[in-house]
Amino acid sequence: MSVALLSSYLYLKKKFVRIKREDVKLFVMLAVFEPFLYFLGESYGLTFVSATVGSVLISTIPVVAAIGAWFIFREKLKVINYAGIILSFIGVMIFIINRDGSLSFDLKGVSLLMLAVISAAGYNLTLSRLVGSYSPVFIVNFQNCLGTILFFPCLSDLNSNTLRPSPFQSVR
Repeated sequence: MSVALLSSYLYLKKKFVRIKREDVKLFVMLAVFEPFLYFLGESYGLTFVSATVGSVLISTIPVVAAIGAWFIFREKLKVINYAGIILSFIGVMIFIINRDGSLSFDLKGVSLLMLAVISAAGYNLTLSRLVGSYSPVFIVNFQNCLGTILFFPCLSDLNSNTLRPSPFQSVR
């Protein structure tokens, strides 16, 4: 629905633009990171962990994005960034360590949620390279078009017209 609405808006306002050749890869990365990998990681990850653990892990997105900007773009981190990294790590540990010191999480769920977190950080870092050259509506529309294409094979089986089971669920 958003693709139809945003495409109509862009068409009526004559705001469609040609994507520069060097930016095509960035647009593809944008759609792969979010919505595709992010929502797969978050949706399936939340089936294996509690909502509390899930929300704490998802809340680390800004921290992971800051670390990514430091690592990839060599941006300098401030004291507040370091404090945020430490506090986020402590927060995650509070929710996954039991009172007896044992860990209380499902590795599969945490791994999938971390895929979502890393994907969101990758999305933010990729978006930062596009935002000055294209309008936000154009970026979101193109991202949604590619996302629709990416999700299509995950949602339907063209041969049997039935929904596929989750790749993480055992078939009985």
